[in-house]
Amino acid sequence: MMQCRISNDELLNKMKIEEFVELAPLTTMRVGGKARFFTIIKTQNELREALAFVRDKKLPWMLLGGGSNLVFSDDDYPGIVLALKYHQLDWDVAKQEVTVGTGLLMRNLVEQTTQRGWAGLEWAGGLPGSVGGAIRGNAGAFGGETKDSVISVTAIEAKTGREKNWQSNECRFGYRTSLFKTEPWIIWEARFKFIPGNPTELDRIREEKITYRKTHHPQAPSVGSIFQNLFLTDLPANFFDRFPELKDKIRGTKIGAGSLLEQLQMKGRRVGDAMVSMEHANIVVNTGRATAADIRALVSLMKQEVVAHFGIELHEEPQFV
Repeated sequence: MMQCRISNDELLNKMKIEEFVELAPLTTMRVGGKARFFTIIKTQNELREALAFVRDKKLPWMLLGGGSNLVFSDDDYPGIVLALKYHQLDWDVAKQEVTVGTGLLMRNLVEQTTQRGWAGLEWAGGLPGSVGGAIRGNAGAFGGETKDSVISVTAIEAKTGREKNWQSNECRFGYRTSLFKTEPWIIWEARFKFIPGNPTELDRIREEKITYRKTHHPQAPSVGSIFQNLFLTDLPANFFDRFPELKDKIRGTKIGAGSLLEQLQMKGRRVGDAMVSMEHANIVVNTGRATAADIRALVSLMKQEVVAHFGIELHEEPQFV
């Protein structure tokens, strides 16, 4: 582990840096070691102080939102974890727009907008994680995507601490990605646009999606989908000639990775306490005391099986730290 000495005065400053914090309870997969340093970020000043601390101590760093789409290593993280807890909501009723602090959980944003009769995010009922995480990975489900409601994103450059506002069309949104996955910008706020809707109907749709997730997805610890779905245009030209039984699994322009994994009878396969869910072949669950090593090994096995049988390489959705 990297050694780093800081004074008691620094530890007791207003950043409230903690040491050797358990990371597993902060994630939906419930695995991982400890963070050498950990701090909660609620203001831009706190964020800039933390980034200055990173530069001064030459530490690796990473962001933690809702903890729903990442798998920490079993080893301790040698740097500092910045937990974003900026939850501000600024409603513009006349325009049906809201500016959201990206530490807010998506389920809270969805609930508050549907109850107001603002349509646009009702498809995200039950979506785990934070607003920032949903933007970073352009989270989507049931035909909806986060980008469809985003007007602009305010981000902080990690190296300099400067602020920049990005219009939606500048964010390089794609399937489960955005520029914030590849560029050193920390999402701070986002402005969302909605259209008029019926509060009762929108709430019904939201609850319907929550119920679907509860009945079709495992309730054991997981990160949700392990692999991205596949665009039909990325499949080999003769794919459905070779595998005609998968034709009825096409959904729009894609086929689910879970359909391929189910075809290979991957449900129930396990490494240690990591298991492919019996409810959904594209979800790995922690059945008790799974380690990150167990999860990585099982994910690798799933990829190898798909390559061997279908000649296709799957790509992971979650971040492996």
